[in-house]
Amino acid sequence: MKKCLVLLVIVTVMISMVACTTTPPVSQEPVETEMEQPVEGSEEIEDTGKIEIPPFNESDYTPMDYESLNRNPDENEGKLVMFTGTVLQDSLTNDDGSISSLIFIDEYTDQLVETTWFPETFGRLLADDVVTVYGISVGIFEYTSAEGSINSVPWILVYKIVLQE
Repeated sequence: MKKCLVLLVIVTVMISMVACTTTPPVSQEPVETEMEQPVEGSEEIEDTGKIEIPPFNESDYTPMDYESLNRNPDENEGKLVMFTGTVLQDSLTNDDGSISSLIFIDEYTDQLVETTWFPETFGRLLADDVVTVYGISVGIFEYTSAEGSINSVPWILVYKIVLQE
């Protein structure tokens, strides 16, 4: 009887320990974005390199020049751009909670752009969705194609997505 009582106490303590160490639910707090270069027209916060994203104003965004972004990524890093394109495949959720999707520009499937955003910006995109994207150029993104080749495409951190009807 004593053994059963001791065993019961040990099991109860172990269950309590497991219950106390479970991971709390993920916070829905706003995500702060860190960038090396401040966005033109934004204000810096202290000296941390963090910036405040200015209120959205469509006129601040220039139509994206695909060739310029792809050929001269360093010169274009930090520029506010916009483009309309078609989603190549359903968007994917990354380990950090961000969402990514490859989007091709107009009818040219060889002009791909990698886009990344957080769920607060927009939900998932599906293949063949036509969207207008507003964001900031953050350089070049490399990915491995289904055939195994490594491709480099312009990379946009998205501030706003408009799903075209």
